[in-house]
Amino acid sequence: TVTLGTDNAGYPTVKVSGVQLGELLKSWARDGDQDRPLVLFSCETGQQPMVAGLPVAQHVANRTGRPVYAPTTEAGTAKDRDGQVRAVLGEGADGPGRWRLFTPEPAGADLDDLARDAGLHAGPDPADAFARARTLQQIRTLREALGTDAEQHSGNRELLAALAYVDGLRWHDPGTAARYGDGRMTPELLDRMVTDWHTATNGT
Repeated sequence: TVTLGTDNAGYPTVKVSGVQLGELLKSWARDGDQDRPLVLFSCETGQQPMVAGLPVAQHVANRTGRPVYAPTTEAGTAKDRDGQVRAVLGEGADGPGRWRLFTPEPAGADLDDLARDAGLHAGPDPADAFARARTLQQIRTLREALGTDAEQHSGNRELLAALAYVDGLRWHDPGTAARYGDGRMTPELLDRMVTDWHTATNGT
């Protein structure tokens, strides 16, 4: 969530979700804003939630259709030696804070096309909700590994299909389901699976 407020004590502060913030910013947009990125100068809006879900900034990108920059840690300001106010990011559990770029995730017909590329859907009809959700999981993993908009590069479509195939393998056996049933596929989980496979096969 994000807390919204003003310096005026007469107005209450409110907490909103990433989806609500995205809808609010979308309603404030003016002609020409669509091509301009948004910068969320709000603490940890670029951080992956500890349990599940998407960062606030990803929800904002999805709702507004615009690129969004957001910090992974607490954000503040400080004056440099010239007296200029600069953005400062704090330390997080994973080290120094950083700015992350989020772009809108595919939806609708674009997502259906990617579901076909991933081998999770076939035919001209729209994909069902389950196939779309699984495809988005693979797209998020691909983006985390290869960067924003990775799924839009034609050379990565085969990687998307391979990732979906590997993701399916972990549920075929009770042993692998127990070991790799972490929820959605992530770069960390993929790395663990590949490392185990190399160890079991002596790297062959």
